[in-house]
Amino acid sequence: MTRSKNYSAPRRRLLVGGAAAMLLSLGSVQAAAAATDWGWPTPHEKVSEKSIAWLKEKGWWPIQVAFQAPWSGQNTVNIVMDRMGLMTQRGVEAKWTAFASGPAINEVLISGRYQAGSGGNFPFTTLVDRRIPVKAIAIESPNLLHALVVPNDSPIKSIKDLKGQNPPATIGLVTGSSAEFYFQMSAQVNGIEIGKDVIMKNMPPGEQMAMPRGISGIVAWDPTPTMMVEERKNGRIVDSIFPYNIYEGQFYLRSELVENVPDVAQAFSDAFAEATLWTRLNPEKAAALMAEDANLKNYSKEILLQQVKAYNNLYKPTHIFPHAEFYGKVNEPIFK
Repeated sequence: MTRSKNYSAPRRRLLVGGAAAMLLSLGSVQAAAAATDWGWPTPHEKVSEKSIAWLKEKGWWPIQVAFQAPWSGQNTVNIVMDRMGLMTQRGVEAKWTAFASGPAINEVLISGRYQAGSGGNFPFTTLVDRRIPVKAIAIESPNLLHALVVPNDSPIKSIKDLKGQNPPATIGLVTGSSAEFYFQMSAQVNGIEIGKDVIMKNMPPGEQMAMPRGISGIVAWDPTPTMMVEERKNGRIVDSIFPYNIYEGQFYLRSELVENVPDVAQAFSDAFAEATLWTRLNPEKAAALMAEDANLKNYSKEILLQQVKAYNNLYKPTHIFPHAEFYGKVNEPIFK
């Protein structure tokens, strides 16, 4: 994908939502008669009838939310928001639907059929680059593991071993995803030529997990690498994202929500923060909710709990704040 190099500071700020300061307090500071065990003030603040009427007139009732089942950290907070009814408690009807990847979510966001979604760094900046009106209101899964995984019996010991492969090594990944962005960056740093030394093959996470015959390796984000290495034991990691990129995902809304029904945008922001706090108090319950999701039936409860601890509870809750300047600079290489 060709990216513009004229990448100004104001445009960088859009990468994580120009309205972040307005939207993303960690919840409305208001007097409350009581609070939940996880520290959220009650009763929950309801959106206005005027905003509900606007949503119904737009045909956005219930609000459609797209998330990715096989993406750790992000899947937890979305499933908790859904199963705990955190938007319902704020007077908003919302329906969550799982997708396999960020590019798949981009399709439904661009079509206008969905009004909220989650995207990794590459899919989200693709929306911004295509001038799709979206605003990020929270950060998801910072420093999510992305890795190059090869079969156990592969002669490849590091990514540098892909140099000079003849025929070119075939690498399975989701094209247009954060996995591709990481692999492109790693290849550039290590002198690997895409199209000459390696060929990228579009492959969904479910297929990657099986490590199909005829490929040299796969590039995936957690939980896929951890599942393959720790449980299926059908691969080993020879390279990871950490030397090349500080990864972050975004929970975002269509800009029309921010501009026309800001109380609904605030309700999503509050629900996201409350789901984060609930998960910190209840990691085992969060993993159990995830295990009930049909899209995660092949993942053990042990892996799901380990991923919750790694990507939801490792950092303080303030990690969800979308620091525009910081993440804008982090994502700037995507546009080069």
